[in-house]
Amino acid sequence: PARLVHVLPDKLSFEEGAFIEPVSCCIHAAKAMNAKLASSVAVIGCGLGVLHARMAVLRACAPVIVIGDNKKRLNIAKQMGADVIININEVADPVAEVKKLTGGRGADYVIEAVGKPKTYQQAWDMLRPGGTLDAFGIAGDGDHMQIRPLDFVLGEKKITGSCAGAGPDWPESITLIENGRIDPKPLFSMKVPLEDLEWALHELRRDPDLFKIFVSPEISKREVL
Repeated sequence: PARLVHVLPDKLSFEEGAFIEPVSCCIHAAKAMNAKLASSVAVIGCGLGVLHARMAVLRACAPVIVIGDNKKRLNIAKQMGADVIININEVADPVAEVKKLTGGRGADYVIEAVGKPKTYQQAWDMLRPGGTLDAFGIAGDGDHMQIRPLDFVLGEKKITGSCAGAGPDWPESITLIENGRIDPKPLFSMKVPLEDLEWALHELRRDPDLFKIFVSPEISKREVL
């Protein structure tokens, strides 16, 4: 319906506009999780996890911890306002590290933004008693993780799930980007012409340092952003 059509503000580029949808997904997750002021947040994954970290910063959470395996993306998370970044290639046990950073308790909130059983298990294990895990990463249909019922009963741990942005999440995303609360430009990697689409897909798989590649029918050569 027409009510779902949103106007791209004049001050926003098409590249910035391309991030309205992913930011809306992170807004939806933030609402589901409902993190409180000054609470600790751990984000596993530094794809959309970078935007989740920025959302936690905007909600005045602290510390905001981002866990990943790509140095360049982790540095972008730091640029977005993350207080601590954990490179799993350099830290043997990210669960123990998060507990160390939170006084031994574990994080108040954890966002799993990878979608693998191992990282979901880590997310659950680094969550403090009474904490909330937001399940954001899309796992396989046959994937499983182990949860003790006592973690719900005696530990009072909670799980929320979130997927795509919907309803007011989209105009709220536009507002945040338009007013500079979220700047997606550090996530821009390059722009390519339409005929290079297949090349771009292969390049994204080949080079883990690439973040987002824009495909445009209006340009004739590749541009690094």
